[in-house]
Amino acid sequence: MNSSKSIAILVLVAAAVAAAFYLRAGKAEQAVSAETQEVPVTLTSPTFIELGSDRCTSCRAMIPVLEELRNDHKCTLNVRFIDVWDSPEEGERFDITVIPSQVLLAPDGRELTRHTGFWSADAIKTAFASSGHPLRSCE
Repeated sequence: MNSSKSIAILVLVAAAVAAAFYLRAGKAEQAVSAETQEVPVTLTSPTFIELGSDRCTSCRAMIPVLEELRNDHKCTLNVRFIDVWDSPEEGERFDITVIPSQVLLAPDGRELTRHTGFWSADAIKTAFASSGHPLRSCE
């Protein structure tokens, strides 16, 4: 009887952990898909990718910068956030070893530059401009 109770408890704990993992993965997937739907992806727009985590203090400092870029340049810039703790394969794909990290991509997908740590919106705009892809406001 003791053995049966132990097995039942173990199965319940495993099921709870699996459910929590499934719900968390679904939440991250919904956030990324909602974010992608907000930004019109075009072949003529450069892309700004923030790779970090919502549980990282330095990464959270980038949230207002991402919002500013999205609001001011939503017609001319694709802005993405990738949580590398929830999607480690994306961190590997971009060879990320420190967060937050940012990657600027040309409209053709070619990497223009990258940065680690906090990066101000003005500095990001300057980086795009110096790479030949100045950001314009939506009018």
